[in-house]
Amino acid sequence: MSVKAAIAAMVLAGPSIAQAQPATPTACARLAPQLKMKQAATTPRDQGAALWEVDLLGGLGKALFGGSAASTMSVEPLPDADLVEYSAYTRACVRQRIDVACHVTGPARLVVATDKTEAAVDLSAGEKVDAGIRKGRHIYCRDLH
Repeated sequence: MSVKAAIAAMVLAGPSIAQAQPATPTACARLAPQLKMKQAATTPRDQGAALWEVDLLGGLGKALFGGSAASTMSVEPLPDADLVEYSAYTRACVRQRIDVACHVTGPARLVVATDKTEAAVDLSAGEKVDAGIRKGRHIYCRDLH
């Protein structure tokens, strides 16, 4: 193979090699497996932002026999943070009766605790999510761009 042919083969193969690398999962996609969240269908209003959600009372047993669910959501500084402004973390979540809504901008850690598990996801600088708990049992997470 000549040098020109080898260079042409590398140039043509270059874009396909770059596309083969997987994209880094979003913050909500990293949180989802910890809470067994499913990706919901998106609508044009969502502007391509994926919504992940889970119903803590889902399942046939709880539907037939009833049940309860306990959950909390909070925002914390990353463990290795040098300078911490705690007011930014305490203002990230707003509680209204039994609903909680958090608008989180990294660097930060989003912590979700349920009666069965505790899950956490670290957001790097620039990552943004809207997450929350509706009616005390529906947990949701949406990545913002």
